[in-house]
Amino acid sequence: MPLLSFAPGQYDALAQACGNQEQCEVTIEGTLSELEVSAELATRVAISSVRIVPASAGAVKTARG
Repeated sequence: MPLLSFAPGQYDALAQACGNQEQCEVTIEGTLSELEVSAELATRVAISSVRIVPASAGAVKTARG
């Protein structure tokens, strides 16, 4: 799992978007601040300045496609 560092107020936006759901899917945007690849260890990823993209923002490219 990547390490996420939320921009100010964005963790609250995540909590509001997901409510009490056990699982929640949201779209985020942020800055890739760390990428460490090793053949011997798991890949390490950190994303900073993470913002929650509102569902009404339309089609957004994601890592899935």
